[in-house]
This record gives sequence, C-alpha cells and structure tokens, in this order.
Amino acid sequence: MDQHKLFNRWRIVLIGAGAWWLSGANLFFYHAAALLLFLEMMHFWGRTDKGLYIPPSAHILGVIVLIYSASIALHLSDADTTRVIAALYNLSFWIFGTLLVIFMANQFRTENIPKIFDAFYGLSFFIALTALAILVFWLKGVRDISFPTPLIGLARYLGDTNLVRDSLWIRPLMWDWFASVSRPRFNVFSPYPTAAGGCIMITLLMMMARASYLKKMTHPPFLFLFGGCFIGFLMTLSRISLAGFFLGLVVVLLVEKKHFPIWIVGILVVSALCFPLIESFSEWIMGLREGSTSVRFSLYRYSLEQLHDTDWILGLGVKPRENIFAIPLGSHSTYISMIFKTGVFGVTGVLLLQASLLLRWVRLRAHVIRHRHLFLFWRALGMVMIAMAVWMATEDIDAPQFLAFLYFSMIGCFEGLRRECLDGVS
Repeated sequence: MDQHKLFNRWRIVLIGAGAWWLSGANLFFYHAAALLLFLEMMHFWGRTDKGLYIPPSAHILGVIVLIYSASIALHLSDADTTRVIAALYNLSFWIFGTLLVIFMANQFRTENIPKIFDAFYGLSFFIALTALAILVFWLKGVRDISFPTPLIGLARYLGDTNLVRDSLWIRPLMWDWFASVSRPRFNVFSPYPTAAGGCIMITLLMMMARASYLKKMTHPPFLFLFGGCFIGFLMTLSRISLAGFFLGLVVVLLVEKKHFPIWIVGILVVSALCFPLIESFSEWIMGLREGSTSVRFSLYRYSLEQLHDTDWILGLGVKPRENIFAIPLGSHSTYISMIFKTGVFGVTGVLLLQASLLLRWVRLRAHVIRHRHLFLFWRALGMVMIAMAVWMATEDIDAPQFLAFLYFSMIGCFEGLRRECLDGVS
C-alpha cells in the first residue's frame, strides 16, 4: 500500500462523517480509524528504508498520555467501575490523537493540500444541507427531532452515561434557553451542539481557505454552502465556538502583518483602555445563557476545591459524579479538566502543546510566505489551532469523537507542512 492510498483512507474517514454519525459508530469509529491508519502506515514504513518522523507535538502528547495513565492507575482502586471506564475512554482520545498526529505528520505532502481542502468542501455539503433542512422543519413548527441509531442497544453494556447515550441517539434539533427565549439548537456529527459548533468552525475556516486558494470567494456555490454552514453554526448556539472562530481570524490576520508584534502591542494597549466596555460585553455574552454559565463556573470552582495536597501534582485521574451536578466533576473545560485529572503536570503538558504549536506556527511563516498555496494552508491551520485553543477553554477535547479527530488531524497536517518546508521539499 503506497502513501497516496493511506492518505485517501483518511479522507474517506473525514468525508464519511455523516454516515458514521447516523449509524451510531462515532463512539469507537474514530479511535479504530486512527489506530488502523497508524498500523497500516507502520507496515508500509517497515518495508522502506525511511525513518519514522515523530514530531514535537507527538512527544508532548505522549507525555500527557503517560501522566494521565499514571494518575488513573494511582486512583484505580478507590473509584467506581463505571467512572474508571469513562476515564479510560477519555484517555483513549489522547492516545488516538498521538497516533493520528504521527500518521498525518508522515503522510502529509504539499501536493495533498487541494485534496484536504476538497475533503472539507465535501463535508460542507452535508452540514449545509442538514442545517437548512433542520431550519425548514423548525419554521414549520417542529420542535424536536430525535431518533435512535442502529447501535443504541450498546448503551446498556457501556454504562449508559450521558456521552454514550448522546453518541448513540441522534438529536439534530432540540430547544434550549438562549437570550431569555427558548430557541432551536442544531447538532451534527457530535454528541452535543457545542461540539458540533467546533466541527463547523473548523470546516468554515478550511472552506474559506479553499475558496481563497481557488479564487472563488464570490462564486455562488461557495456562498450557498458557506451560508448554509454558517446558519448551522449559529444554530448550535455555541458562544465559545463563535468566539474561537473570530479570534482565530483576528489573530492570524495580525500575525500576517509585516510588523505584527507592534500590532499586537497596539491591540493590547487599546484593549486595556477599553477594558470597561470589553467587560460589559463579556458579561452580556455570558448572560445569554446565564444558567449554563453559572453552572459551569460553579462546577469549575467545586472541582478544584476537591484537590488537596499531593492531588495537585497528578490530579485525581478519575472524574466522579456528585448529585449537585448533572455532569462529572472536572468537566466542561479541557484546561480545568486536565488539572482535575492529571494535576499540574498534565495541564502543563496541554499548555506546552498549545504554546509550542503557536510559536512554531509563527516561525513557519518565513518558509511559506513565497508559496501562495502553502501560505493559505498555513493561515488556515493557524486559525484552526487558535480557534480550538479558545474552544477548549469551556469544553473537553477528550469527549466529542469527530471533533477530536479533526483537531488532531490538523495538528498532524501542521507538523507535516513544517517537516516538508524545513526539509526544503517545497
């Protein structure tokens, strides 16, 4: 099997996201896909004289896996069995993320950039058409659309937790409280709408890069699909996804400036001067779903209060459930979650991963600036990584299966792009 076939298998996994979601296969499909892609790559590499490239981000992810594993092992005997299974499932995301980053870093070639763009363009068809169909149902008075997947029977054997149930039961339309009014909420590919917002956020950013690459930003097909996807994006009611989307755009546009450090300093100064207005705007945003915001901050505070003495070093490993919250402790923020589960060591690894990606992405600018297609792809990857760093502030990356697959794939693409540029291939 050559590299092109392996890469095309990754594209099939991506483009087929709608089928995997509707079938209920999401729960383990992306884990299995990452593992099989990695093993097939290793089999291919074993028949060649080439060395396997292990990028910096994979090293950091590997350390996070070891820390998380040690924390779970230390608290294994004191935890409820179902919560241990849930912790191992969360751990599996970091494992398949590591494998996926290594796979993409080795399989990526600059000539694959149009194919990556096209894969996301194909994904946009499913998002746009589904979102528009849900919009029509809502306008006709339908308040809820939900149905079980063919694999719903597995719930009884897998602990019947919220994540399991939401992964095996499709709910593309639900209603939620937003800005003092009950409003329709859209979900696609994911166990819950905020994760759908993250998936659409990445798709929109890659769609824009593709349209810019093909010089079709004003073409009707692009405008129709982008508009449909953006309607779905807004209907997820995911405030953090919208914040990530626009912050990703703004930060990357600043970095593209010739003297971007001066621009950033200027932005910081203006932000400091306008702090009262920014604070008022932030309070208004949080007040749009005041109940949700209040519960999240209470959960964060209560979760951190459970850490005592040495717990701060490696965390508690397993997230318990308590009656005062409907979700496990240490949830609804990747950073808070990693402090709770893996302590200072684990969250330092996550923060180091983000800092390493951002710093090396900025440095790569000098290598791609003279090649238009590389520059546009570099820009899109930067937007995705920054947007996801923001998204993870209030959401867990080790729960939504497809979003995790997208995110770690994009990190792998960045590592592959960096490898090719520094090796002089481009």
